[in-house]
Amino acid sequence: MTGTNDLSIRLEGEHTIRTIGETATIFGRALHKAGPIVLDCSGISEVDISFVQLVIAARASANALGRDLRVDPPAEGALLTCLTDGGFLEHTPEIPSDRREFWLNRGGADTDGGRR
Repeated sequence: MTGTNDLSIRLEGEHTIRTIGETATIFGRALHKAGPIVLDCSGISEVDISFVQLVIAARASANALGRDLRVDPPAEGALLTCLTDGGFLEHTPEIPSDRREFWLNRGGADTDGGRR
């Protein structure tokens, strides 16, 4: 659920290594604005690991700026497949539970940008 001060970014179509520069520009602009950032990835039709890495980096940058970045609605479709295939949702000591919660929109904001 987005709040009144949230900056909502709805992503659609392809977000792969071929388009990652455009996606990075969108995130960069969002990071220069105030308030929490909400990513709506429900319109993504194709995604690869470069997008996942970019979101993780954007989340860390937002956190360093004292801002919240979250995924809402939870990852689904092509993004969920990429996250699952890439091992980002596994339950292991190497994968912090807050990172899984971030993608699946099950928890609150963390304090380390998903790094542990």
